[in-house]
Amino acid sequence: MAFDPMTLFEPHVAEPADPADEIEAVANGDKPIAMFSGSREELDELVALAFGFGNDLMTILTPSHLPADPDDADLFVLRPDQAWRVPALAALWETTAGRWSDAAEDQQSLLLGYTTDQRATWHADRSWRHAGPRGIAIYALLASADSRALDVVGRRCFADGTRVFFHPTDVLRRDALSLVPRGQTLARAGLERGLLVRTPGTITPAINAGLTSTVQLLTRAGWR
Repeated sequence: MAFDPMTLFEPHVAEPADPADEIEAVANGDKPIAMFSGSREELDELVALAFGFGNDLMTILTPSHLPADPDDADLFVLRPDQAWRVPALAALWETTAGRWSDAAEDQQSLLLGYTTDQRATWHADRSWRHAGPRGIAIYALLASADSRALDVVGRRCFADGTRVFFHPTDVLRRDALSLVPRGQTLARAGLERGLLVRTPGTITPAINAGLTSTVQLLTRAGWR
């Protein structure tokens, strides 16, 4: 029976943060800032919630840095002495537009007040789910000779004709390495969105030109 690569994926479940807990943490001085994104109507409710914690908090409402709708906005809840973080975030988003990177992600997390341990956990999870700084992750099951051939080109691209696949919603299982068929290696790379719309697909020069990362191989030590 042929191996189904979709068995390597599982649903991604993320526990959403409670806005009230986030705002309370700011009010108690446990974190310097809380940021929320959504429609103006949704954010107006959070403004009222923030004011319920007393006069020590201030709110700043700005146009969304990633608008999905013209009515979307970003809301920041913070103490007045932390207001410098908002223009710093705006400058970061402006200067990295279209060129987001792990360094930018780390700077954003720092400005949002996350601790070193929290940032490390976030990066570990993100690096498992994403091959590059943007786009989707595409995968391929390679024979040993094909894996070795990647090093000849500095892992800058897949060989033309390589069969690749992705899952539009689910993420790679943490035990994926144990599920890979014997004699094969799981490879991945980041790809600009919209270039590969069907799975499985085939590598072409146009696909290789749209890669946003080098090709990485899954090993016992993780992605390398």
